[in-house]
Order: sequence, then C-alpha cells, then structure tokens
Amino acid sequence: MSATTEPNRLSLKSGVFVSSTSLRMIFAALLTLLAAGKAFPQNIQVDATVDKQQVALDDQVTLQLTINGDVSSLPKPGQPSLNGFNVYSAGQSQNFSWVNGKVNSAVTYSYILTPKSTGRFTIPSFFIAIGNKTVSTKPISIEVVAVSAKPAPGGPTPAAPGYAPKVETAGSSDDVFITAEVDKKKVYVNEQITFTFRFYHRVQLRSNPQYQRPDFTGFWTEDLPPQKNYTAAVGGKQYAVSEIKTALFPTTSGKFVIGRTTLVCLVDDFLSRDPFSNDFFRNFFSGGREKTLHAAPIEITVMDLPPNKPSDFSGAVGQFKLAAKTDKKEVQTFQPVTLEIEISGVGNIKSISEPKIEGLTHFKRYDTISSFNLSKADYRVQGSKNFKIILVPQTSGKLTIPAAKFSYFEPETKTYKTLSSQAITLDVTPAPASAQPVLAGPGMATAQPGVKVFFDDIRHIKKNAAPSGQEKIIYKKACFWLALFLILLLNAMSWFLYRHMEKMSYDQHYARRGSLRRARKRLKAAIKIQSSGLAGEFYGVLAGTIYSFLADKMLRTAAGLTLREVVQELEVRNVDNELIKRLTTLLETCDAARFAPSDFPVEERKKSLQSAEDIIIALERVLK
Repeated sequence: MSATTEPNRLSLKSGVFVSSTSLRMIFAALLTLLAAGKAFPQNIQVDATVDKQQVALDDQVTLQLTINGDVSSLPKPGQPSLNGFNVYSAGQSQNFSWVNGKVNSAVTYSYILTPKSTGRFTIPSFFIAIGNKTVSTKPISIEVVAVSAKPAPGGPTPAAPGYAPKVETAGSSDDVFITAEVDKKKVYVNEQITFTFRFYHRVQLRSNPQYQRPDFTGFWTEDLPPQKNYTAAVGGKQYAVSEIKTALFPTTSGKFVIGRTTLVCLVDDFLSRDPFSNDFFRNFFSGGREKTLHAAPIEITVMDLPPNKPSDFSGAVGQFKLAAKTDKKEVQTFQPVTLEIEISGVGNIKSISEPKIEGLTHFKRYDTISSFNLSKADYRVQGSKNFKIILVPQTSGKLTIPAAKFSYFEPETKTYKTLSSQAITLDVTPAPASAQPVLAGPGMATAQPGVKVFFDDIRHIKKNAAPSGQEKIIYKKACFWLALFLILLLNAMSWFLYRHMEKMSYDQHYARRGSLRRARKRLKAAIKIQSSGLAGEFYGVLAGTIYSFLADKMLRTAAGLTLREVVQELEVRNVDNELIKRLTTLLETCDAARFAPSDFPVEERKKSLQSAEDIIIALERVLK
C-alpha cells in the first residue's frame, strides 16, 4: 500500500476478501448504468441533402439523410411520401467513435429518386421523435426538366436485335409487357439472388404505372439502386424499359416460390388504328385503357450448407477479408486500448457475427461496439462490418492479443474458408503507483520507490480470530446483498437484451412487434404541432405514422408504399370496406394538406387526429 494513502479496510472470513473501496466502485458503476438506461439521446442533428437540385426526367437524384449524435437507441426515421418521384432505398452506412468514454455515432440513409414527370417538386421534411421533442430536416426543392436527347453515359447496353425475352403475361400485348427473372434458381442458404423486374412499353402512358412487388417470404431482402431508364430493341421494335432490382438472401433451405409480379398501367388505346374511324376519335377523347400485367412466379431451390462446418462458423456466405489492428502499440497497465476487427467483402454484411478470439488472457474485456458500411455497387450487396473491443491490460510486459478467426462459406468453390488476422503484441509498461494495486512478497516484483511494504511474506489466516473494531464483516451487511442482487439483475438484463437484439436481426415478425405502441408515440408528436400554423407539417407526421404502421403490419418498408398498394393488400386480407374507405379518405386529406395551398383549421386537424387513432386501433384488431 502507498504510505501516503489510508489503507483499504478488509473483511476476512472463510477466505473471502471484499474491500470497501471496491464496494464503492460497484455502487458507482451500478448508478451509472441505471442512469444511462433512463437517459435518452441528446444533441441529435439531422440533415438531408441531394446531389443535384435540377434533374432530367430520365435521370435520378441521390438523397442522403444523415443523423449525428448518440443514435444507438433511435428508431429508423420515417420517410415522407415524395410526390413526383419513385423512391428506392440505396442502403445505409454507420460510423462509431469512442471519445472520453462516450459513443458518438453518425448514420447515413441513402435513397435513389427517379422523377415521374416534369415540374418543380418539394421533398418534405423528415421527422424523428426524441423523447418529448421532434427533430426535422428542412424541405428541399427539386426541378425536373424534360428528357435530354443526348443518351445518358454509362447506361445499360441495348439488347441485340431479334432478342425476345420469355414472358408470361395476362392482358399484355406487343406494345406493353413485363418480365421477372432471377440470376440463379439454385443457391445455398444466405447466398445472394438478384431479382430483376423490367417493364417494356412503346405507347404513351396516361399515368404512373403501379408496381406490386411479389411475395418474398423466406428471403431477407435488400433494395438495389434502380438502373436508369433506357431503350432496347426487342423483336425488331424499340421499347422504353424501366428496371428494378432486388437482392434476396434465403434464410433456410428448401423449395421456395417468388410470388407473381403485377403491374397496372393506363395506356393510350388508339395506336396504329384508322385515324378516320369512329373508334379513333372515341379513344382519343377517352381516358385510356387500364392494363394489368403479370409475370409468372419463380421457383427457387435453396440448398443447405455442406456438413463439417468449422467450429466458429456463424452462417456467413460470400467472399470476405479479415483485418485487425489496435489504436496503440504501447500502453500502461490499467489503461484502455481499442482492438478493431474489420470484415469486408461481398455478402450479407448485416448478418455477420463477431469473430472469435481464443486465449485472450491478462486483459479485461468490455462489450463490443459494432458498425457497418453497406454498398450495392454492380448490384452486389457488399461492404464492411467493424467490431471495436475495449481491452484493459492487467499486467505489464510483452502481452499478445491472439489472432481473430472468422469462417465463411464460398459458393463459387463450395468450400468453407477460415481467415485469421495477425496476432498483435503490445508493450505494456507499469502504471504509476497511484494508479495500480501494489503487492509484495516472495516471487513478486519489488515495490516501487515511495511505497511502503507492510508484509514480506504470506500472512497466515487465523480461523478463530475475532475482527477488530475497525474491520467489518461485509457480507453480513444488507448493502452487500443488494449490490450482489443488482449485479445479477444487470447480468440477466444484458443477456435478455442480447437475445432480443440477435432475434431482431433476422426475424422480421419479431422486429416489427409493437407497431401500435410506436404509432401512438408518433401521434403524440402530431399532437404537439396540431395547433401550430404549419398544416403541411402536421399532416405529414400523420401520414407518416399511418404508412409506418401499415408497413410494419405488411412486413414492407414504408419507403415507396403507395395508397393503391395499401388498399389492394387490405382487400386481400378481407378488411372491412368501410374501414378501407375511411383510411383512403384520411390519407387523401393528408396529401391535400401537404401539397395543396388549402388551409385546414385546428378543429379539422383534431378530427383528423382522432380519425387516425381510431383507424389504427381498428386495423390493429384485424391485421395480425
């Protein structure tokens, strides 16, 4: 013990030692953890940007939503309905940093916007509810101009003349048809399949087509950035082509079917007819003809992974690399060092588990912080996942951090591969005497200068010795058992939290529980702004709440979910027509308030808010 410091009092009985200083540290840690559990994120900054504010009709805009601050407990922001654009998710990226014991985060959500028509449009605000506050971005104005006659560089190569895709359609003709295909029909579990939908047309469209995604049950889905609209020759005829791609990752083995793909469009109905006939003029002044196109379902065979899996294999499939490094090579005892492990490559990056490190001794290890950067270049899901581990060396000398190991399955070679990082050696020097415990005795290091040694040998335990007046039998104190109970409780809570987060990563039904609770929380944010003069902002929150609730119930993303798709899905589920009519009326009112110059008084907003709550509660009863 240090001669200048009062010795810690120890209670000794049956060989159990508990210091009063350690007990104080335990209580301090518990209070910190409990306080952290009640806190909510502060100083959150949200920003929305676009790469261009003027875009051609055949071009696209990249919209990025960046959230800075402690975002670990924030839900994904609700995406507003973007009038005049088709919206596609282009992934997200996360960056974490640990500064002075505080986690700072930045999450960026990327979206690709393709315009539907020319004109000037406004991207409404994004809203995030934080406790009793709502943080929002500023609206962004975008001008869509006519299509340039100059072909877009880097566009897809047109199909060769005479190429005729194999299609199975209903109600289609040579003027409009759709195709749906996959790049492979026999894959392994968690191997990427690329689903491609194409819409071919050579007639004028009267409205924006309504694309209904097929049923992807049994697959983890990732939206891929849309390819630019292009032209292609099919059977000697020129077609305008719109293409949408989706990445699919099968979750289990067996036979699966990607459901029928549907597209509804309104087309001119007088092409190539006699201009002097009565039918020509009748169709000229008509509203066009609605056509419903279908592409046949696709059967997929998902093979189970081969046996003899490595012991550390956790389900990763693809091609990956492994690297490990520390933020410093020299450190003192009891001072933290950050071990960063990065797994990068092509595959389902989000599902990658933490690599194993065996034989990590002489270090105290803290919980791992993970983050990922996602990319979808060349329509392949890829990127990197980082794991940051805080290690605190407990002894001095040359300490080695063992190699991290990561195993994955490579479909191309049909083999398992195990990656190992390089072992890292740290030069650990003793910390100052005031920052480390000092022990002395036979076989132990000599005490440093300025440190008084009380014993130079092992002191024998006296079994029947009564404690002195300054010694306390700590385990007989109620505070000891309270601290022990709290520690066990926190361990149990940590285990349940880990299981919860793990299940959230792969079970969509489980992840989307509590949709009614989240909807009510968003409605509270609407209540706070219903009396303000911003009718558009109020109805934007109201519409976002309803679409987010329906997306959870339908296992869909709120991005790009249209009223027509909602109505069709509710009709399939036999929802009462009166309830569907009430929902349609409310959502149309929200659109009118957000995009039309009409004024909506406070009383009207209150009625809309009550109607939204009643509709959500009614849908909760019928949508299970």
